[in-house]
Amino acid sequence: MTALLREFLPPVPAGVAPGKAWTDTTENNDNVPNGSMAVRTITNFQSSSETYEGVKALKIASASSSSFSGNQETGGGSAAIEGTGTGTGVWYVGPDGTYLGGKRSSMQNSDGLGRLRTRTAACGCHPRCDDVAPEMIL
Repeated sequence: MTALLREFLPPVPAGVAPGKAWTDTTENNDNVPNGSMAVRTITNFQSSSETYEGVKALKIASASSSSFSGNQETGGGSAAIEGTGTGTGVWYVGPDGTYLGGKRSSMQNSDGLGRLRTRTAACGCHPRCDDVAPEMIL
């Protein structure tokens, strides 16, 4: 939940006005079941003035890049994951500081380093349950 809240509203310096730019760097280490994940994100922000749904607003646009790495213990041994990501966002803030709306999107590219093995899958849906299915062991 903490990671989700970090993404909801951008960090805004006190007294920000249209035409300002700033950069924010975050480094987070989060626990995941049987492992951990480290994420570093650099986000560039730019503010401007715009009308949002009929209200004069401060528009805050962002572009970010991130890198992440982690590991997790599984039934098949230790697995590592690493990758990079990019994102964009836009938020609108009213004259009284009220959040009016916005959106954020991101794309992550990752590599999982683990083992791939095959096993016999017994599906139970018909008498011939000797299909071989791949299973990713991470």
